[in-house]
Amino acid sequence: MTPAEIAHRQQVEKPSVTKILQRLGEMKYVESTPGQDKREKWIRLTSSGEAVCRDIVTQLASLYEDLLKGSSKEEVEMAISVLARAHQNLSS
Repeated sequence: MTPAEIAHRQQVEKPSVTKILQRLGEMKYVESTPGQDKREKWIRLTSSGEAVCRDIVTQLASLYEDLLKGSSKEEVEMAISVLARAHQNLSS
């Protein structure tokens, strides 16, 4: 993705994304490559960035299981639906 696409997807300002990407680059978690337009650059995870993402996803899955313990599948699906609708309302 480009920094502009990341900013749009995360609903934050591009300068904020630029700072974060700069720090992630210093940590060797992301790298950028030039796009077709010389002003454009593409951002991708490095292998160490992918490893960190996998670790985070694993930790989050465990956290989610603990948070949702005792909730039925139907309750979780309803909550997801309500939150998605609220997000959509905020975005419009």
